[in-house]
Amino acid sequence: MKNFLRKVGLYFVVGLIMIIVTFLVVRHLNDQLIKSLVNNEEVLIMGDSHTKCAIDPKLIDNSINLAEHSESYMFTYYKLNKFFQKNKKIRTVIVGFGYHNLKGNYHSKQLRNTPENNGNIMLLDYNGLLNYCDYNPLKIIKRMSQATTSQLLELTEVILHKNITLNKLQPWGGFHYSEQSNLNDTIVNVAIKRHYECNNFSEIQEVYLARIINFCKENNIHIILVNTPLHQKYIKEIPQKYIAKYRETSNNLDSYAILLDEHNRTFYESAYGDGDHLNTIGAQQFTSEVISKIINN
Repeated sequence: MKNFLRKVGLYFVVGLIMIIVTFLVVRHLNDQLIKSLVNNEEVLIMGDSHTKCAIDPKLIDNSINLAEHSESYMFTYYKLNKFFQKNKKIRTVIVGFGYHNLKGNYHSKQLRNTPENNGNIMLLDYNGLLNYCDYNPLKIIKRMSQATTSQLLELTEVILHKNITLNKLQPWGGFHYSEQSNLNDTIVNVAIKRHYECNNFSEIQEVYLARIINFCKENNIHIILVNTPLHQKYIKEIPQKYIAKYRETSNNLDSYAILLDEHNRTFYESAYGDGDHLNTIGAQQFTSEVISKIINN
């Protein structure tokens, strides 16, 4: 029995070492690839699907949209940190900040085994990995293994294809080009339920939002927090407690950050992708009329 347990323990240790070593090797390769794809951009657009859909980098000189669907501020913080290591010319960072960003389960959804989340894990340092997995060793091992496998497959695809850009890699997001528009009540209500199903708020989101602002402040980078345009169908369904929390958090933000609240800005119906996103038509108008002017001033 003792010999059996020793063998099991040995296999476990060897397996764990292999996972860690492979993880570190893949992360290094990922870092080198990212470094080769950075093009001295000066403006970063970050956050979740709201900024992914609302701000077109083609209309802002030397900019790149790195926003990704449902991205938490923890991952945004580490993406910003990683990108800045490769490019010290960043002068402005735009981050989405809306009513839904403070919901209590925002962070927990980042634990799912998706390509975006697996790519984000490669960006985390030791403390970030512990925080991400709630200090649970089994979760850490499981997610490191999943992330390593996922990123190995992606790196293989990258090697086999030419003309790769940073936005084609997970988790580096990119602007979402789409002229579709669907303001069906059902679509709007589904989004409302998904965004505001929690009765509590996320402390982790607030902590990492503050860290993002502080990082920009320490590195003399302008930071703009933007609440992107929402359709009136969506706005009228936002729970009052979320509106109150948004206002409270806004009032407590470091004054270094510029808050651009454009949720009430109206467009033609055809400019909305759905109740809480602009489509490309709306994004081009919003970017040229609002975002570009703010940055250039």
